[in-house]
Amino acid sequence: MINIFYDSNYFKRKRIFFTKQLKYSKFIVPYYKFCYKLNLPVNGNLIFSGPQQRINHLLKTFRKNEYVFNKITHDNHYIVQFDEFGKKQLNRILNKKRDGQKVIVGPLMDIPSTKELIDITNQFTNVKILVASKHVKYNLIEEMGLNVQPKNIFVCPSGIVSNKKITLKNQERSGALIYFKKRNPEELDFVIKMLESRNIKYKLVHYGNYKNKDLNKLIDNSKFGILLCRTESQGFAIQNMMARNLPLYVWDMKINRYGGYKLSGTSVSMWNEKCGRIVDNKKEFEEYFDVFINNLEKYSPEKFVKKELTYEKFEENMLNLFSSF
Repeated sequence: MINIFYDSNYFKRKRIFFTKQLKYSKFIVPYYKFCYKLNLPVNGNLIFSGPQQRINHLLKTFRKNEYVFNKITHDNHYIVQFDEFGKKQLNRILNKKRDGQKVIVGPLMDIPSTKELIDITNQFTNVKILVASKHVKYNLIEEMGLNVQPKNIFVCPSGIVSNKKITLKNQERSGALIYFKKRNPEELDFVIKMLESRNIKYKLVHYGNYKNKDLNKLIDNSKFGILLCRTESQGFAIQNMMARNLPLYVWDMKINRYGGYKLSGTSVSMWNEKCGRIVDNKKEFEEYFDVFINNLEKYSPEKFVKKELTYEKFEENMLNLFSSF
């Protein structure tokens, strides 16, 4: 099957002993070390970053007998990060010079490492790059001026939930949930005033300033969500809202300034019309808002997640990718 390589040092952060949130405390470090040593997912309430969430989803997807973590057993190798650890693993695999080996690397890497990996894929036909969305693939091929061949980039978003855990939330819901992530405060003021003018109650969540269990409770109690976010390569928090069947009204961000590049992007990397409504500016936000909230029964984002973003779909996609080259 697949050898899977990851290293928790990728998302290591400085910690203090005493803090209101346990996930930022030094006291929790032994728990993290224990889990990752045994390749166990950590408690969802103790996730503190997108890369850590990605590793957690990876562990939940592939903790089965036919998959191996951080060991070379099979001929298919998936390296989730291309940092010092990932580069060491790739060199170790390539130096073995075994026939039939295939390697997929990504999506966790910075721009210099991406350029380095592109050079490797141009040299070795059995090494491919994995990105989390079609927008990132477009950035690499069309906008960054890199010498990358489209056939060497695979798009494969992580699964975010087990198929059996997706259930329609039928409890009584009311009001709006606003999710605000690194956007202009004036846009937030506009949204709040608009809700207040319609006597719509709301809860406001700022990125990085919430406990995961509290956010889930807010999602389940809200009738719809409003997203004011920067561009996302995947967007786990947003997709979690979709998995909990929250219709979303998205004020999209289409420009991603990253590493000195001005790139195209979106706030919602995976989407179809059943998930909600996307608008691009203040005028459209106001024009289509009432139509959206008066037709919430039309939307069922959990069905989209069940089709595209489950652990089972992620596993299937990865196996198909290895079979494709």
